[in-house]
Amino acid sequence: MIQKVKFDGEYQNNVCAKQLFLYDRKKKEKMWLVCAAHFTDVDLKKLNQYLPCSSGSLRGADADSLAKYLGSRQGTCNYFSMINDKDKKVKILLDKALLDAEYASFHPMDNAAS
Repeated sequence: MIQKVKFDGEYQNNVCAKQLFLYDRKKKEKMWLVCAAHFTDVDLKKLNQYLPCSSGSLRGADADSLAKYLGSRQGTCNYFSMINDKDKKVKILLDKALLDAEYASFHPMDNAAS
């Protein structure tokens, strides 16, 4: 659950992001990092229809895959983790709400702050 955060001045329209690291359970080499606005409901069943994976195969990736591909541990992954994907194995999906936001906030590889 996101805590209430107040941004002032030019940052008052900031949108906080949440991240989901997902994979196809039948073909584990297919991976996606979903970056969505904190208020966006991410429906995995609907997302599964959009992504090239079998019906019902979309799952949250395990801690080992997160460390191996994005150099992160659970709770610290964010958009900037993609820099660690040297082999470009992970595809990124950005929520339109983040793209349309004047400012987007991502925690700095430590979910204690943004």
